[in-house]
Amino acid sequence: MRGAASLLICLAVPALLAAQAQPTVAEHIALGDSAHAALAPQQALGHYRAALARDSTNYAALWKAGREAVDIAKQIEGKDDSSKQVRDSLYVLARAYGEAAVRANPNGADGHFTVGQALGRLSRTKGGKERVRFAKLIYDEGMKALELDSTHDGANHLIGAWHAEVKRLSGFQKFFAKTLFGGGFLDKGNWEDAQRYLARAVALKPQNIFHRLELAETMIALGEDRGCPTVALLTAMDRPLGRACGNALETEEAILALRGEGPADLMEVTYALGVEMLLAAGVEKTSKKARQRLENALGSGLAAEKFERVIEAQGGNPKVVEDASVLPQALEVEVYNAPRTGVVQRVEPKIIGRAVVAMGGGRLAVDDAVDPTVGFVITVNPGDKVPAGEPIASVFAKDPAGIKLGFEALQQAIVIGDKLTEKPLPLISHRVTKDGVEELKR
Repeated sequence: MRGAASLLICLAVPALLAAQAQPTVAEHIALGDSAHAALAPQQALGHYRAALARDSTNYAALWKAGREAVDIAKQIEGKDDSSKQVRDSLYVLARAYGEAAVRANPNGADGHFTVGQALGRLSRTKGGKERVRFAKLIYDEGMKALELDSTHDGANHLIGAWHAEVKRLSGFQKFFAKTLFGGGFLDKGNWEDAQRYLARAVALKPQNIFHRLELAETMIALGEDRGCPTVALLTAMDRPLGRACGNALETEEAILALRGEGPADLMEVTYALGVEMLLAAGVEKTSKKARQRLENALGSGLAAEKFERVIEAQGGNPKVVEDASVLPQALEVEVYNAPRTGVVQRVEPKIIGRAVVAMGGGRLAVDDAVDPTVGFVITVNPGDKVPAGEPIASVFAKDPAGIKLGFEALQQAIVIGDKLTEKPLPLISHRVTKDGVEELKR
C-alpha cells in the first residue's frame, strides 16, 4: 500500500509542478508589458496571445495585443506588394483584437482607440473611396475613446490625425463622402483641431515620437496650404532645454547665447533653427555656409549688438545685454543639492514648468500677474553622475514659501538612481519637410 501511495505521489508531483510553472494570465500580461516597454512588440504580442489562450475575453490582453500588432506593422518598411499585404493583415488583426476588446468592455477607452488606430493605419494603404468609408468609423471610435477618457494620448493623436487627413482629401473624395454620408460630415475636418488634438497628445506623452512627428507633419501641411514653405525639427522633450527656467532667467540665458556663451544644447538647437531660417530665406545655399554665418555673427558680437538696438527701439534698457543685473532680480535664492550619490535618470520638464507657474512665473487666469524673477537654474542632465551634497540646481523665488515649493518640485523632477534606466532622447532627432521625414544622425 505504501508503495502504491508513493507511486501516486511521484506521478502527481511533476504534474503539480508543471501547473505551477505555467505563468498566469496576469503574469503573461505583465511580461507583455515589460516587452512593450523594451520596444519588443513581437515578444509582447506573444505574451498577450498566451494570456488570451487562457482567457479569450481578457480586456487588457485584447487591446494590448492589438497595439502590438500595429507596432509590428509599423516596423515593416517595404513598399512591395508582399510587405503591404503583411502590414495590412496585421492591421486587420489589430482591428479584430480591438473589436473583441470593445465587446468585452464597451466602456474602456483603450478598446475603442485600438479599433480606430487600426482602421486609421489601414485606411492609409487604401484608395480614395475606401479611405472615405473608413473616415466615419475612425472618427466615431476616436471620439468615443475621448468621451470615456479625455486624457488618452492615443485618442487625441487619432482625432488630430483624422482632421489632418480629412483636410488632405481631394475634392472628388469629399464629394463621394457627401454622397455616402450626407452633407457636411467631413466639413468637421479643420487644421485648427488637427493642431489642438495633436498638441494635446504631445503634452500628455512628450516622449512618444509618433505624436511629435504627426504634429510636425500637420504643421508642415498647414504651412504649405497657406503658401508658406515650412520646416520642422524634432527636439528632445524629456528634459529642459538649456539651464534656465523662468522669464528673467531665460532672458539672461538668451543674451549669453547671443554672445555664443549659452549652454551647449541650447546653442546647438539655436544654430539648427538659424540654419533652416537662412536656407528658407535664400540667404545661404548650404547648411555649412549658413552655420558659418551664424557663428560669425555671434563670435563677432554683431548678434548682441543687434539685440541692443532692438531693445532700444522698443523703449527698453539696452544695457541689459552687458549687465544682467539690470533684469528684475528674485528676492530669495537657494541652492538645491543632490540628495544622494548616483546617476541622474530624469529631469521632468513638465513638473518644472508647472512649478514656475505655481511660484508666480506664469498665468493660470488671463488677469493673473506674472513675477518675471522666479524660476530655476538646473545644471544637470540625464546621465550625469553626481555625489551626494553637490549643488545641482538653484531656486529663485519671491519669498521662503516659494523656495519651499521650488525644492519640492526639484525633489520630484530630478530623479537620481544607481544607473541610467532609459537612454535620453537625441537633442535633434528628425527634420520634417513637405518631402518627408529625415532621421538625423545622432
